[in-house]
Amino acid sequence: MDTNFVNIYKLIESKPQNAAIFTEKDFEVYRAVKNKILQTIAIHFGVSPKHLYLTDPTFFSRLTSAAAQTKHDEYWHKHVDKQTYKSFHYTSLLYLTTFGSDFTGGRFIFADKELNKSIAIEPKLGRVSAFTSGSENEHFVERVSTGTRYAITVSFTCDPKHAISDPKMGHKFSRRAQRTSTSWSGCPPEPDMPLLSHSLAIQSTPSVTLRWVTNSDFIHSVIN
Repeated sequence: MDTNFVNIYKLIESKPQNAAIFTEKDFEVYRAVKNKILQTIAIHFGVSPKHLYLTDPTFFSRLTSAAAQTKHDEYWHKHVDKQTYKSFHYTSLLYLTTFGSDFTGGRFIFADKELNKSIAIEPKLGRVSAFTSGSENEHFVERVSTGTRYAITVSFTCDPKHAISDPKMGHKFSRRAQRTSTSWSGCPPEPDMPLLSHSLAIQSTPSVTLRWVTNSDFIHSVIN
């Protein structure tokens, strides 16, 4: 049994008959969604869009109540994204199913150490949540009890060395050519470094924003 991510590019390269999995229209939708998320992160987190780059992995997740086959399937443990994916500075999730109707359990939980409490986000079709990827945002996902929970994770880096190109038909996975400028203006602190201030709310505040979530209408204008 394969215990790693399935790299769609490599799957298509090794078996050309799989090229029909996606169409160019699918990639157009993905790029439009990615660009809207990037612009919104730039606005709410106070980062210049030119300092944000798509990074890998960007992946779909499918969570059910099935027993975990490997340790990596145990998504319900607390973790910090940047400890797993060193390139991440901002993590975003676009939810593709709705809590309470498509599945039960499966809420996204921030384990807020400073508040000494948990903050829950209920997934909803079209809802996007975004947060800085360091230790200030330790989190986990509740175990799914019934149904199937789908989401796509779209991650961004401030380091051009870790930038990847947008997907398109006939495109092999590659890193974007590094720009001459390596300015990291606007990047969040590295894990375990002290924060300048802490946002207690999910929504944007006058202080440094660490977490942000939309209603379900955010992405509909892009997809429809």
